[in-house]
Amino acid sequence: MENTAVFVKAPQKIDDLLSAYTGEQCQRFIIEKTIILPKIDFVNFAEDLCMDRWFIEENRFLCRIDDNGVWHCIHAKTEKLSTGILIMSRNAAHPEYAAYCPSV
Repeated sequence: MENTAVFVKAPQKIDDLLSAYTGEQCQRFIIEKTIILPKIDFVNFAEDLCMDRWFIEENRFLCRIDDNGVWHCIHAKTEKLSTGILIMSRNAAHPEYAAYCPSV
């Protein structure tokens, strides 16, 4: 089974991702790297997706869309939750696109 998600352009907070999670317009994705954040850092990230983040800056080179249309992204989450946020950020230190990831 392929992993798919609904990516939102320029999201501001996790609520933008949750409201888009309808199963429509799904993109195939591959997680290139999972970033485990302390809970407080993940909450801060989830509530302000527009702010530049060090973990995106250091890993944005992993984000791309390949010739088959598969989105290669990074995955931010906390240690205790299986849910997280998929990040597509090719040229910025914040998500250009992001998607809610219920589990992988």
